[in-house]
Amino acid sequence: MHDIQEMIISITTDGDDSELDMLRMDLLEELSILPVNAIEPVTSGEVPANARGFDAIGLGKLMVKSGPNVSRRVVNAVHSWLQRSSASSVDLTVDGDSVTLSKAPTAEQGKALDQFITKHQSS
Repeated sequence: MHDIQEMIISITTDGDDSELDMLRMDLLEELSILPVNAIEPVTSGEVPANARGFDAIGLGKLMVKSGPNVSRRVVNAVHSWLQRSSASSVDLTVDGDSVTLSKAPTAEQGKALDQFITKHQSS
């Protein structure tokens, strides 16, 4: 039995909350074709009694649950989606370790991303 890995994906955009929520939904749809255990919106803290709509959802955040060997496929899918979207960047976090993807990646970012994937594939 394989361990389940949780990756938090946080989208950044210059747009408003509605755009951020649309981006989150678009990315969720993109990731839904991957062989992952689950993709869920991230909730932000306790939900106030008067919360409406996406007030209770961490806007622009998804949690992907998968086996560790799927992480490269998830990262590649997120990177491909980012290049086509209006998002400015995406942060990926596994076990408190984060890496940022941007539309104009640098060699340094590529190296950091490779290290991140390698580290978490063997987790």
